[in-house]
Amino acid sequence: MTVMSPLTTIDLEFLQAPEQGDATSAAVPEARGHRGGVIVAHGVDLGRLDHERFAQMAVDDALRRKLAPYLGLTGSEARALLSAGPLRLSPAQVRQLDTAVHEPLIAELMERFERCGGIAWHALSVTAATVLVREALCQDTVLERSCPRLWRAAVAGDQAAMLRVLHDTGEVPAERVMQATEYLEQTMLDAESY
Repeated sequence: MTVMSPLTTIDLEFLQAPEQGDATSAAVPEARGHRGGVIVAHGVDLGRLDHERFAQMAVDDALRRKLAPYLGLTGSEARALLSAGPLRLSPAQVRQLDTAVHEPLIAELMERFERCGGIAWHALSVTAATVLVREALCQDTVLERSCPRLWRAAVAGDQAAMLRVLHDTGEVPAERVMQATEYLEQTMLDAESY
């Protein structure tokens, strides 16, 4: 039996900050409402990682040393440190960090999703799964509580309902709504054209 990585169920590119350029670069987003720190790899916010949690992650010592100064820094502190010297990761370091941060999060999200009794996680479109993962990363809370209507629409496998929730409820902060809705709408349009 082949075991698939949870990372294959989402679109990693959608998770990265637009200001980054590519996943090997780092940025502190200027978006209104951004309360995080330096974003690296595919949406990994170093401002939300503390040293204790980071010490438990499966990353090599070189990457650990490279990222340690940025852990826990947010806002102007993160911006100042990044301005003092750009942070670049190798493609291998990006994969390592994505795996260490995203795989456990996605695996936990998948497990909770499957327990809800709706469609299977793997039956979700990659786009819908990615929107859920992004909100889990950004909100740093249990989605069933922070975005209950979005969660229920996803569990039902209803992307149109997910769009309505994004547009109408305020469950997702405004600065992320437009990007998420455009992303979902494009997938729905692409599916209709087949």
